[in-house]
Amino acid sequence: MDFLDSIKNHLPFIGGSVAEDEYDDDYEEDDMVEEEYDERPKRSVKKSAPKVSMFRSNRRSDADNEAREVATICPQSFEDMKKVTDKLRDNVIVILNTEACDVDLARRSLDFCYGTIYALDGDCEPISVSQTNDPCGIYLFTPYQTKITTDSNNEDRKEEEDY
Repeated sequence: MDFLDSIKNHLPFIGGSVAEDEYDDDYEEDDMVEEEYDERPKRSVKKSAPKVSMFRSNRRSDADNEAREVATICPQSFEDMKKVTDKLRDNVIVILNTEACDVDLARRSLDFCYGTIYALDGDCEPISVSQTNDPCGIYLFTPYQTKITTDSNNEDRKEEEDY
């Protein structure tokens, strides 16, 4: 019966009950001293700032009645792409002319400009694109909140002429 005795001895450790008188408290209970604190002065609650949904660089207000600026950029090297980004951030419409560029520079320039337009939530429209698959051509890049509209009648005429 050693087995049953060992189970009885270990019963409290595996979830068994222990008689109340077997349980000892090794600490003494102290009387807690409560201190009185002065009440904080009440402050008015400040209203939070309006929530900003997206980051926009609004250096110029769209409410201005000034004429919009249009910049034409003909890149000679890839370093000229910084000008495109700066202009678009300043809400300037950019016409990118890659007709005189080699194909690699034109492709890199367009990739960079498309990334910039995506980041600034702008828009792009090809104006004149070569008939081959190379990216050389003229492109219109517009900043945020600038709509590009096309004359659908002219597009229909072009499609009819292609047939």
